Amino acid sequence: MSASTDRPIETGTPGPANPPPAPRRRIWPRVLAIVAAIVVIGLLAAAGGAWWLLATPGGAQFLAGKVRGLLGPGARIERVEGRIGGLMRIGEIEIDQPDLYVRVEDVVLDTAPAPALHGTLEVRRLSARSVEVRTASSAAAAKAPVIFKPPFPVRLQDGRVATLRIGAITPQEKAAQDPAAKRAAREAARAKDLVLHDIVLQGAGDARRWTVTQAAVTSEYGTAHAKGTIGNAKPYALDLQGDAAGSFEEHAYRIAARLGGTLERLEANAEGTVAGTRATARATVEPFAKQPVKSVALDASGVDLAHVKAGLPATRLDVHAALVPEGDDFAGPVRIANAAPGRWDRGALPVTEATTRVSADPSGRVQLSDLRLALAGGGTASGSASAASDGMKADLTLAAVDLSALHSKLQATKLTGSVSVSGDRAAQRFALALEDPRFAVRGNGSLAASRLAIETATVKTGAGAVTAKGTLALDGAKPFRVEGRAEHFDPSALVKTAAGDLNFDFTASGAMGKGGVAGEARVAFAPSRYAGLPLTGHANLAGDARRISAADVHLALGEARIDARGSFG
Repeated sequence: MSASTDRPIETGTPGPANPPPAPRRRIWPRVLAIVAAIVVIGLLAAAGGAWWLLATPGGAQFLAGKVRGLLGPGARIERVEGRIGGLMRIGEIEIDQPDLYVRVEDVVLDTAPAPALHGTLEVRRLSARSVEVRTASSAAAAKAPVIFKPPFPVRLQDGRVATLRIGAITPQEKAAQDPAAKRAAREAARAKDLVLHDIVLQGAGDARRWTVTQAAVTSEYGTAHAKGTIGNAKPYALDLQGDAAGSFEEHAYRIAARLGGTLERLEANAEGTVAGTRATARATVEPFAKQPVKSVALDASGVDLAHVKAGLPATRLDVHAALVPEGDDFAGPVRIANAAPGRWDRGALPVTEATTRVSADPSGRVQLSDLRLALAGGGTASGSASAASDGMKADLTLAAVDLSALHSKLQATKLTGSVSVSGDRAAQRFALALEDPRFAVRGNGSLAASRLAIETATVKTGAGAVTAKGTLALDGAKPFRVEGRAEHFDPSALVKTAAGDLNFDFTASGAMGKGGVAGEARVAFAPSRYAGLPLTGHANLAGDARRISAADVHLALGEARIDARGSFG
């Protein structure tokens, strides 16, 4: 009997119960390749952009537009040519804002391309034909500037500015709305500008400091040179030295100076010659403090005022001053010694020494206290004086003043008394009251609009006196007029002459121009005595130093007679 079975029919080789997972694909190499490609493309794009900025005119113009936007309203950059990484020219840069005006013309910039390749930005040439800077005054306190620190070393081989003009924005220019009116106001203010020429600068900068290897500038007063270093991080260490030579108001000068310390506290030392006088000066300055000048010391020797200005007396002065802040003022002692005193009529200064304490406040008022003048002949003048924008005042007390030591034609005296002067720029008044054992002088007057007016002047000698008044113009033809009267006047009390007892009326008028005194004078004597002899008569004269154009003289002195009429010369 056959048997049947339910087994399944086996076909082929049996498979495993759990099949293995499919093999992984290699994804990260592809991702890295894509990232690398993006980086390379980015670098190429950046390099291309940098090349476009540095090496093409379009890049230079694009960057100029960005800079113009950063400068704000009123900024203009015109005629940009060339490339940044090479030779570039800019026709004009202008910034016109309410408190700042800058105009730069014909800029040339020549730099070495790709400074990152050699680590230093090489500026072969940076020049401008003209630079004009104008600023508006501000009551705000000055602040220390932030000195630019370069991102990589910079070297300037040749920097030049042909003309630099520095001026102020006037209220008229600031208020002008029409561009033409603003330009007209700016042009009118240029007469007061500081103008510098032929500016030269060479140097370098890095993360620590800026180094000036050569700097030079020329102005109407001469030429100056400088070199040194300036730190570009606070407190901005400073070490500069320089020299200057030229002339100021026709006086030659040569000065060497050194600046040290920091930008916030400068230590300055200078020495040199001015108008033939050797001087040294030292100062400590904090430019951005409420009281910038912290100390000033000045020493000069052999100062000759006749060399400073024609017509001044010859001197040999030694000057010493040391001034420091005192509260809001600036004060200190000043001493002047004259090694060559002499009489006025001999072209000298009859002062042997002057000492005072000087005090100046922020408003510009200068006060001289403890003022003392030691005069030739042993006399003194002491007191105080002050000067400010609203006026001046001086009060002096004289003691034992010998007039013969001041002028050779005056008698020896021992004058005591007072002299006072007060007023402003428009007009001044003066008064004096002086006494000697033989005479007394009193008078007062004024000076205004270049006109000297003697309101009253009285000279008393014993029982006699002379009274007078008059005027004198101090400009033009210098016309004058004086009139007065003498009663029992003895001239020998004042000048070296014979004794007298004179009684007369007098008038004189004319001009004191460049050709000398010209005019007329009239003297009419009442009975008088001179040198012990009776004197009567009159004298009327007209003319100048070269010619007597009219004379009418009739004088009797004792037995002598003088009669003259007509002209002479």
